[in-house]
Amino acid sequence: MQELIRKILSLLILMSMARWGSSMESFEVLPSNNNAVNVIQNGAVGDGETDDSQVEGNIVASADIKEWENGDMENWIVFSNVNGLIFTGNGQIDGEGQTWWEQTNSNDDKTAPTALAFFNCNNLQLSGLTHINSPKNHISISHCNGVTISNLHITAPDSSPNTDGIDISNSLFVNIHDCYIGTGDDCVAIGGDSSNITISRVSCGPGHGISVGSLGANGNTDTVEDIHVRDCSFHGTTNGARIKTWQGGSGYARKIFFEGITLDAVANPIIIDQYYCNKGHDCKNQTQAVAVSDVTYRGVRGTSSSEEAIQFSCSESVACTNILVNDIQITSSVPGGITRSSCLNAKGMVSGRSYPPMEIDFGVFHLLANMLCLMLTGMRLEEEFGFLRIGVLYFVSGCGGGLLSCLHSRTKNRVTVGASGALFGLLGSSLSELITNWTIYSSKCSSLCGLMMTIIMNMCIGMLIPGVDQSAHYGGFFTGLLLGFILLMRPQFGYISRRYMAIGYDVKKKIPNDSKGKRCHDDHSEGKHCHDNLSRQREAPRRQPDGNEETAEWLGTGKRGHAARRGHGRQCTDRSRDVLLLEIERVCARRELI
Repeated sequence: MQELIRKILSLLILMSMARWGSSMESFEVLPSNNNAVNVIQNGAVGDGETDDSQVEGNIVASADIKEWENGDMENWIVFSNVNGLIFTGNGQIDGEGQTWWEQTNSNDDKTAPTALAFFNCNNLQLSGLTHINSPKNHISISHCNGVTISNLHITAPDSSPNTDGIDISNSLFVNIHDCYIGTGDDCVAIGGDSSNITISRVSCGPGHGISVGSLGANGNTDTVEDIHVRDCSFHGTTNGARIKTWQGGSGYARKIFFEGITLDAVANPIIIDQYYCNKGHDCKNQTQAVAVSDVTYRGVRGTSSSEEAIQFSCSESVACTNILVNDIQITSSVPGGITRSSCLNAKGMVSGRSYPPMEIDFGVFHLLANMLCLMLTGMRLEEEFGFLRIGVLYFVSGCGGGLLSCLHSRTKNRVTVGASGALFGLLGSSLSELITNWTIYSSKCSSLCGLMMTIIMNMCIGMLIPGVDQSAHYGGFFTGLLLGFILLMRPQFGYISRRYMAIGYDVKKKIPNDSKGKRCHDDHSEGKHCHDNLSRQREAPRRQPDGNEETAEWLGTGKRGHAARRGHGRQCTDRSRDVLLLEIERVCARRELI
């Protein structure tokens, strides 16, 4: 009991001496500063039951930096190793930070104190106070477990450097709600080794938004997870929902949720920056990075003061993964202005109606669908019609997809197509080839069903995941469909090399076969021509891989020859049997049996 009373009295002493710019590192030792005031001598008595501090008046720091030289230059008011502390009241804590800000602007290495710091305080409650003009951070929460912060009013000019509203580090289960914070830096900053942080109904502005990070500075390993920011509003801030990490760091930031966010003229409403570099640092490109994953943006609405409303700048070596964007509506705060998004090395998905449109890399699912399309259609078409035709079709289909994407996405000032439009061109050309050559397919239904299943599957991926550039898909598909009617005709309609011509068909026109023999025509004025139309079935044995013989049926080929009148009437020359058999063997070898 005596120890408890001693802690209470120490807290009251600390609060009273703050007027003269003194501080303590711990409650185990009373300060030796001559400006300290012993509140016991002024009638302060603890009740022996609760650890609490009630602030009703104003606590004002010294504006003379020289008075801090013999004290703690890192913190002004410090609470450490106190469990169950309740710090409340209607009073005001004024850090008198103007002099510090001037020195900080002229010397980045100048140390400035945090106004109010809590170290290793579990089950802490902080509410009701007004905090203004801190030299540095207004409130710091470090190594604490179970913290509730509510109904605070924290302000500083938007030009004041490093004046974060609330900084959290190495802490668990922190709940911040119903606060107004407007400073020159982050309204709330969540540092490394923190988890289960909930921030709700916080009005932020001016300032740099609510930030996870910065993480991984100086090659450190930082971990952050289970962060929930909901029902918060940002007014004229530099950033909104931000995640920032340094290159060269390690660890992770995951399971982060920004939901129900309201924006009012925010410069960078949604931003992930894995290339964060604060001023005064020589930031070199490094491959190591803090992994960012499982981040959800849902129900973010409002206006952006810049054109780039959504920015995902992720590391090439450690990409952002499982990023979910759902129901985002961010328009420009400038009359007639537009908003757009940028995405670098971010993988995830977009669902619901979202603006500006996103081009997140949807990774393995989209890749597998494209590979399946290429395997089922591209390889077959190239084998039947040759590399040159399919290469031309593939390239032109990609251009068609890019053109439609350009027309559809003109407000984004760029085109993002990739190979998907060209692959959809192969699907479209396969459909036109099937329609054109329908009569020569032996398994019509299976061919049609297989092709339609592939087309529908790829189309569904585009519709279910709006982040996929559907305009490029449609443009590539219809371009390939039209080209297929020209480039992929079978011999009965011409426009194909003899090497792909089936026996029984002429390269210029389809010639019906006559099973009764020859028909010769003699024209004495123009010459003599003979059409030898043979319709007969020839059997050519062919070895299958299992060694069995299979009979292949062939239509006879009609050839044009010269007829010469010889004593007994007309005779027509024909290709020799040996040449015909060689032709059959050649076609069999090419596996062009139709």
